[in-house]
Amino acid sequence: MGVHWMSLRLFTLALAALAAGPSLAQAPQVLDATPPDRFNESYDVSAPVAGSPLVGLRLGDLEAAPNSITVIGPPSGDLGVCLRVTTKDGRFSSANNFGVSGDASGRLVRISPLTLQYQSQLRQYPAGEIAFRAFGTGSAEECVPAHAVNLPVLGSDAATAGRLVLFANGKSQPASAALYATDAVQPPADLQPLTKADCDPATGGTTVAYDLICRLDLPAGFSGRALLALEFSDGFSTDSYYYATLVPQLAKP
Repeated sequence: MGVHWMSLRLFTLALAALAAGPSLAQAPQVLDATPPDRFNESYDVSAPVAGSPLVGLRLGDLEAAPNSITVIGPPSGDLGVCLRVTTKDGRFSSANNFGVSGDASGRLVRISPLTLQYQSQLRQYPAGEIAFRAFGTGSAEECVPAHAVNLPVLGSDAATAGRLVLFANGKSQPASAALYATDAVQPPADLQPLTKADCDPATGGTTVAYDLICRLDLPAGFSGRALLALEFSDGFSTDSYYYATLVPQLAKP
């Protein structure tokens, strides 16, 4: 496909005005995460069907497939960042815990490498056909998303920096996404979402790992801990999934 493999450009908006807390806005810092000793990745020409509803979470669009990614630093107390990388056709997948030295809260964390063995294969994928899901971890070994805080990967397109992009596995079911201002594991019944939208089918190529893309425009002035909701409907019943998420502070237009 001829997609040029390039270093991720942190757009000026991200460094100057995107922040997980006041300290980043005042003194931008980027920490380089430490990759694990044993890198966990695979590439299979006959891909299995993925099972996780939330496959990727990004802030804004990527203009090209990167060879490193940057995330908002995990909450204080987390010792690392787990990064899961999955191609839409399900052939490539990886899950690795990258160590973070010191308190990364309110900073940016740069993660690389994204692959050790399959650079040539990943170069064939457009940026829109690779999903990244990052979340904080409590130890240097674990890479389990249950109860973790999800950390949006920063895109490189400033024009879409105020939009959360979710990559979801709906198993051919329609879905919607919503964002709630709460740190509860489920939104209270009377709490209205900050933003919500129907998900669109992921077009082009083979859809195995994810078949839906959901785009949520972030409300002005909101930042901090939030709850993402994914709802799938088969016409008879609705299944809901919730994910704790750290939303960055956005610059005023």
